Parts: sequence; C-alpha cells; structure tokens
Amino acid sequence: MRLKSWKSVFPLAIMAAAAGPAVAQERPTSESGSALSGWTFSAAPYTYHFSKAEKENDFEPDHQKHSYVWLLAAEKQLGARDFAGFAYFNNSFGQPTKYLYYGWRFQPLASAPKLFLKLSAGVIHGYKEPYHKKIPLNSRSGWG
Repeated sequence: MRLKSWKSVFPLAIMAAAAGPAVAQERPTSESGSALSGWTFSAAPYTYHFSKAEKENDFEPDHQKHSYVWLLAAEKQLGARDFAGFAYFNNSFGQPTKYLYYGWRFQPLASAPKLFLKLSAGVIHGYKEPYHKKIPLNSRSGWG
C-alpha cells in the first residue's frame, strides 16, 4: 500500500464505522421476540470532507470535485462481539457503492461500556475507473 493511499482508506473506514450505532445498545436476550431484535439501521445524509479533491496520481482526471455523499446501512448483531451488515452509499466521486461486511466490536475500557471500536472487513463495489486506485485491493471494474 502506498503512503498516500491511507487518505483514501480513512474516509471509507469512517463510513463503515458509521454503519453501527453511535452509542452502545443493550444486548437483546434470546427471549426477545421482536423480528427486529439486534438490527441497527443507519442513515448519513451528509459527509464533510476534510481534504480537497486534488489530483494525487497520473490516472486521475485533471479537474476533480467531491460529490455529495450519503449513506444508508443495515447491521445485525450476531453475538456479543460479532456483527454483519450492508451499506449503500454515494462515494466521494459520485459513484454508487455497496459494502457487504462482517466485523468485530471491541470495548477497550470496562469502565466505559458505551465507548467501543468496530473493525469490519468485506467486499466493496463502486470505486470504478478512474478512481479504482483510491482504495487498496480494488479492480478497474470497482470490486475490492
């Protein structure tokens, strides 16, 4: 991975993390009869870009501009730490993008149970040419 590519991966990681709840929820018990038990639905109608859309590589168009970014996601808590989900969003370059993922939740401080970190990995489709190199391990057709 090139040193510059972390700038592209970081916003993606933030959006993936945003698919989960902002604060911890009580774990549903096995007795919970609701069909929606363990599900979290998220929407992010706006994302602020901390960097300008500047040309960083030769393969990119000369004039770039960040597009309007939004996100819709659904996530299912599978166990005490495991979760799986799907996110559909418009990426920074105006391309519709899908992310199917599995992940783990970590609570680093037992004294702060509402503070947690999430790590997810999965399949993404949507970062197509000429922006396919903006995320690592991605093909020209947008699969990563």
